[in-house]
Amino acid sequence: MEAGIALVRVCIAGSYAAMLTFIFLGAIWIYLSVFMKKDKLLKMSKKNSLMVLAIVVGLIVYAIGSNANYNTAHIETNDSSIKLGKKSATIFGYATPDTKVKTYLDGEEITPVEKSDSDGYFEFNAEAPGKWTVKVTKNGKTATDYIVVKKSSAWKKYQAKQGAKDAKEDFAAAYADAFEKLDSLGVDEHNTWASLDNAGTGGTIDDTLENIQKKNAKSILEVAGDFSDMEKDLKQLKAESVNDYNEYRLYYTDIKKLENTVLNPPAGEIDNFADAFEDQRNTVNSNLDLIY
Repeated sequence: MEAGIALVRVCIAGSYAAMLTFIFLGAIWIYLSVFMKKDKLLKMSKKNSLMVLAIVVGLIVYAIGSNANYNTAHIETNDSSIKLGKKSATIFGYATPDTKVKTYLDGEEITPVEKSDSDGYFEFNAEAPGKWTVKVTKNGKTATDYIVVKKSSAWKKYQAKQGAKDAKEDFAAAYADAFEKLDSLGVDEHNTWASLDNAGTGGTIDDTLENIQKKNAKSILEVAGDFSDMEKDLKQLKAESVNDYNEYRLYYTDIKKLENTVLNPPAGEIDNFADAFEDQRNTVNSNLDLIY
């Protein structure tokens, strides 16, 4: 009797399939006990009795298993290791149905959280190599499994191509920002020098350079940051694509000349500065059309 009550409790806590199984068995038992107690058809042979018993036991085992599937934490991935494709690798497996599946790459949680469907199936794309761990929690218990995602030649080639693309985009952004600030500063220096000459007070660029650069100290610091970014991007390009590196190294050399002219103007008359500044700003401006 107590065993029967326990099974019913398991049934109630479990899935609808388990509950329906016990309802079905209960209905048959009542029908056979009350309405067909004296029916000759119930007088089965020992072989048939064992067969019916096996079916009943099988249904009970199924009901208990179904309950365990829905109400305990369990998870299993499709393999112990896989290789990345060009961009990613698909990780899939089975877990507690309708449950959140947390994923971790080398110990760091990845969002958003995945979820198993009503059959317990889950699937997601891993876009980086490493140890991917999956976790589910049910009724206070946690189950985990992991799969090692390895690099492939196709993934390495794609990463190199993508890395070069990203480096060129970052380089272009820093290049444009540095040019805008250097151009503005150079124009300010030239106009200030020209005003001194036109006023008849004479003077050289050295007389006003310090004050102008103090006024634009923030922009000069930002230009230094842009050059630092461009140098990092060049290192990335050198590692990924020699041809791209050689091309962008020339662009860098051009804007470096402009920086030297603006921050350290050539000695002599204003025309010396104006000629060098105009020539180099035109070169860098033309480079921007090629970079973008």
